[in-house]
Amino acid sequence: MQLLTSALLSIISVTGLLVGSALSLPAKRQIVSSVHGTLVAPTPDTSIAPQEAFPFTFDTVNLCESGYSPLSVWLLQQPPANVMMTTSGEFADGDYLFKFGDFLVANFGLPQMNTPPPSTLVMPNISSLAQAPVMSSDGTSTVFFTVVETYTDCPGDIPAEFGVSNNVVSYAVTI
Repeated sequence: MQLLTSALLSIISVTGLLVGSALSLPAKRQIVSSVHGTLVAPTPDTSIAPQEAFPFTFDTVNLCESGYSPLSVWLLQQPPANVMMTTSGEFADGDYLFKFGDFLVANFGLPQMNTPPPSTLVMPNISSLAQAPVMSSDGTSTVFFTVVETYTDCPGDIPAEFGVSNNVVSYAVTI
């Protein structure tokens, strides 16, 4: 009986040590794939004024051959970096200027669900931005128009992977 009790206490101690070690490990970050769709419009170096409508076209890569491809569209002050993204593929408050929205692309001729990507977007007014962009003396600011594509249904029990595309555009208060 004493041997059994000793063995059980040893197992409990080892289990507690392992659980305690696992809890102190850093949280797993998101998986950002080097494969991503193509941001066709707006094209690089486009100047866009506040409240101006501009074309938006994104060709998904559909890496995991899902029926639907979720996209989120962002305006960033600096180039997107993996460390800026949360595990859900979002950018944290303070890391982006504006979020245009979440959209869903139907693949393989499936019926559209939720909100499809629009063919045009409207550049937000500076007062609508989460933070003021750094402006140059000519009244423009270099910003990064960014699309995050979420890949679901990938093999290997990976809950989601992300592809990130961006084009540099000018936020032009005066053109």
